[in-house]
Amino acid sequence: MLLHLQRSPAASRGRLLPGLATAWEQTSPTTWRFKLRAGVKFQDGTPFNAAAVANALARAQNEALPIQVARQKRSTFCVRSPLCISPSL
Repeated sequence: MLLHLQRSPAASRGRLLPGLATAWEQTSPTTWRFKLRAGVKFQDGTPFNAAAVANALARAQNEALPIQVARQKRSTFCVRSPLCISPSL
């Protein structure tokens, strides 16, 4: 999970907290840039990096899968460096 939403009963809106993304910024109305946590590996030992995130996001949009996260619009993913990715709607 790149980010997670912290909710409190007193707050009507939650706040985003870092997960596997250490920083993020909105660079345009439809584009975000995520800086990824260094040194993270998947359970099988492969590195967690921008290419892995782009692959996971692209796979989630695959219409052949029973569950999709982005049914209405296709996103593009710019891998800016091994630890930086910019998805765009």
